[in-house]
Amino acid sequence: MKDKTNDVFAVSSMMNEVDSIIAQNMKELSQEDREKSYSDIHGISGELHETPLLIAQSLELMEQEINRIQTRDAYNLAESIKPEYVHDPVFRLKFLRGEHFSARPAAQKFVNHFQIKRQLFGASKLVKDIEQDDLSEEDLATLYSGYVQWSESKDSSQRTVSIMFPLMSSREAPVMSRVRQTLCVA
Repeated sequence: MKDKTNDVFAVSSMMNEVDSIIAQNMKELSQEDREKSYSDIHGISGELHETPLLIAQSLELMEQEINRIQTRDAYNLAESIKPEYVHDPVFRLKFLRGEHFSARPAAQKFVNHFQIKRQLFGASKLVKDIEQDDLSEEDLATLYSGYVQWSESKDSSQRTVSIMFPLMSSREAPVMSRVRQTLCVA
């Protein structure tokens, strides 16, 4: 059996090196850029105020950007199955907020969402929110392993806060199970 103590020390040493590199790069930033970086890391942004007009305009721009995307077969399939799910403004707003109301990247992530969802769960789950019942036994084992934990509270932008514990071996938490269980709770 492999000695896990050596793994912990190796990871600790690597994390210290990464911290040192990040600290050096942060020192090289201007004060303004450093503050913006800290705000981004902590989910704090005072630059954008949501208004009904901003939301309406952004949703319209997002629709236009979606229509410009050439490869969107999973999106088109989802739209043909249940258009009210795909066009739900509350659902789309999550992607706009995630991109600070920038329509093009929000549209691309939205289309990619359906592609990834179809790959992970199949076409039958494309137009429904993924729940624990949609996970395999292996996915559930990963979910309950504690590999990822979620805070009961949200950050200032009302996003779910998650913490990952990377010291688990891939044997204990297969990559695809980690991905599927993350989509379940997102």
